[in-house]
Amino acid sequence: MATGIIECFDQHRGVGIIRPDLPGDNLYAEASQLTMGACKQLIPGQRVSYVKAMNTDGLQARDIRLLPALPDAPRT
Repeated sequence: MATGIIECFDQHRGVGIIRPDLPGDNLYAEASQLTMGACKQLIPGQRVSYVKAMNTDGLQARDIRLLPALPDAPRT
């Protein structure tokens, strides 16, 4: 599974954009692809894992799952 960060998400329409951690194109995300039970919304900045898929409109994220936030880098 690939990982990334929610770039933006429209709660009313249930769609948004995921910016992948590895270099590549952003992916379209739909609330219907979330696999976390009753919760069907995402917040910009949340980390997610997903399966990359191609549809007629371009790259889409499927099987989207929330991930724990990364810890802040230690300060020196």
